[in-house]
Amino acid sequence: MPAARSADPETRILHLDLHPENVILTTAGPMVIDWANATEGPPELDVAMTAVILAEVATDRASPLSKPAGELLAAYLAEVGPVRLVERAASVRAGLGPLDADRLAEAAALVRQAMPEAVPTPRAAAEGRPGDMAPEGAGR
Repeated sequence: MPAARSADPETRILHLDLHPENVILTTAGPMVIDWANATEGPPELDVAMTAVILAEVATDRASPLSKPAGELLAAYLAEVGPVRLVERAASVRAGLGPLDADRLAEAAALVRQAMPEAVPTPRAAAEGRPGDMAPEGAGR
């Protein structure tokens, strides 16, 4: 969704808390809820934030959702391809909530570890694009 305030055509409205609990199914189709963290910025930040949030749950070994979250993270990363801005997403996430810094670092590490190589995702291939963005710092 284009940004409301920014003149930069690359800037979009970001949710910054997109995960399964913030998507409800309605008769009109899926609806995203809980826009409390919404802001404007690069779309890659929202993609990275979703990966970090899924990884947070996956790294919570006490949670019964840990394993399903890890599986969802792997499927998500397989679809979106390499994710840039993981460190920035972790930094933004640290400022949004009471998450333990060590667990957040573990979540960011899990995202980096689980990322596929820069090969075309199904969506990128269907759109005729080569691979998706390389991870931040990869010099691409």
